[in-house]
Amino acid sequence: MKTLNAQLVEVEKGQVQINCAYSEGLTQHNGFFHAGVLTTIVDSACGYAALTTMAENANVLTVEFKVNFMKPASTDKLIAIGKVLQAGRKLTIC
Repeated sequence: MKTLNAQLVEVEKGQVQINCAYSEGLTQHNGFFHAGVLTTIVDSACGYAALTTMAENANVLTVEFKVNFMKPASTDKLIAIGKVLQAGRKLTIC
């Protein structure tokens, strides 16, 4: 997250927000945020959200995720909100 200069903005039980400010170094050839930046902060926000519902000594690992991009990310800041939809014993869906 340091490489992206992403900031952990909000942590609540079951929900985490990560922001990432625009930087030319985080863009693709047309100047939009690179898809890898978006998916990285989404994955991290969801992982941390899941972690807030687990025991103190627990850890998380992403099993699967899918992202559909509706339009280019032409903005000065990305906001990723990870929210737990269902917390199970083995899998937590965010």
